Parts: sequence; structure tokens; C-alpha cells
Amino acid sequence: MPVIYSIDAHYPQDVEVVRKWGNHAIKGTPGAQVIAELKPDETKDYVVEKRTYSGFFETGLEPLLRSLYKGDAVKTVVLGGLHTQMCVRHTAADAFFRGYHIVIAQDGVEAFTQKDQEQALKYLENVYDAKIMLVNDVIKEIVDQNLE
Repeated sequence: MPVIYSIDAHYPQDVEVVRKWGNHAIKGTPGAQVIAELKPDETKDYVVEKRTYSGFFETGLEPLLRSLYKGDAVKTVVLGGLHTQMCVRHTAADAFFRGYHIVIAQDGVEAFTQKDQEQALKYLENVYDAKIMLVNDVIKEIVDQNLE
């Protein structure tokens, strides 16, 4: 199963960075790299850089997903990461609008507060028909090949 890292790699002049969140994850800095514990395997994993909340917006993610499985394309995306109420939500929205099935790894996402987390998960489930699952259950489904 392909693993795709969607990482923040902002330019200092990006509106989101400068006006809203300040300088963070600036392209080429350590803040824009995957942490060592989750380091991609360069022989089989993919990294797409994003400059907005969504992993799809102008990143090349969609053509990558379509090209996988010998051109049969990915049908289901499993999302994990930061922040459930922002980046995960916007990536899920773009996946939904493109027809992907969405799974959210509940213990693989995090929001600023517990309230934000609960509201975001409920929103993702209700609005984008996301299946909310624990990471171990996602792994079991993958091993049992129950996810499309």
C-alpha cells in the first residue's frame, strides 16, 4: 500500500503563513520535514509538498493517486496527521469532492483541543461520509484487504 506524506512547505510570503499562523514549516527548513520517527522510505514512499491546508491543492497528489495500482487508481484514502479541524478536514473535503472513500485514523490525527478534535471527527463523518477508525483497525482492514 502506498504511503504518501503531504507536508507543509510554505514560502515566507504565503498568505496563510504570514497573516494567520506566522512563519512555520518554511520550505527547506527542518520545520518542513517529516519527523525522524515517521521518516519516509525513499524507495517506496511519496512526499508531496503543500502550501495550503489541503493536500490536494496544487500539489500533484491527485495525478499521483490516479497513477497508482498500475493505473487502476486509489479508491480509498486513509488520512492521518495535523490538524484534524484544518488540514485533515480540507484534505478530506477535496478527496470527497473527487470521489474517494475516506478513512480517518482517529488516533492518528490531532487537533488543538479535545473539543476541536471531537467536533472535527463528527464533521468529517457527517459531511464527508468518512469512516472513523483506530489505526490498529485500519491496519487490520488493510491486511484483510477490506478497504478498496
